[in-house]
Amino acid sequence: MRFPEQRFSVIVLSNLSTTNPGGLARKVADLVLSDKLVADIATTGPAPNSSAGSSARPTVRVSADILDSYVGKYELAGSIIVDITRENDRLIAAPQGQQMAELFPESETKYFLKIIDARVEFQKDSSGRVSQFTLQQNGQSMIAKRLASANDIPADLSEYTGAFYSEELGTTYNLVLKDGKLVAQHRRHDDIQMTPITRDRFSGSAWWFSKSDLHPRQRRPH
Repeated sequence: MRFPEQRFSVIVLSNLSTTNPGGLARKVADLVLSDKLVADIATTGPAPNSSAGSSARPTVRVSADILDSYVGKYELAGSIIVDITRENDRLIAAPQGQQMAELFPESETKYFLKIIDARVEFQKDSSGRVSQFTLQQNGQSMIAKRLASANDIPADLSEYTGAFYSEELGTTYNLVLKDGKLVAQHRRHDDIQMTPITRDRFSGSAWWFSKSDLHPRQRRPH
């Protein structure tokens, strides 16, 4: 988290995503810059991109056809799968394993969140198809590429079942079918729900299983 005007930055390192490094960084900034930030807000008001002013930010009406063009799965920062859906006239973003958030339109392509200080802008490729969005948060910009259609995923997921061994971790995960859905099982963890993204590619309900490429050759010989 960067504060250029105060010449101050906060960097939090963690090897566990549930530590919430972004939240810890904000707490550090609140402690170190409390007097300065309070004074700035009192004299100038909330910044245009600040969460303090997001509830009062004006929105526009976007047609259902445009909202539908954004619906799909996107891969953020090469690891996080974000599922964009439409509920009536609302656009919803659901990052894998995280809280869902509504995207509020300030134009047909630009949206903002209220639960955090973040903005999303959708972009099209040369053919006119929505191919990605850019997330702006904490002074950083991250690209989320749209994933290919999952229409080629076989209806029968049994070809992905079996024991998969990781030499790096020295452990085995067993993939089984439950009620027609693929589930990863491990003796130390609860069942992990596997959601198909494209052929041979899945996202898991556990943070350490956020993305998996499955191939029959990875199965452990019996």
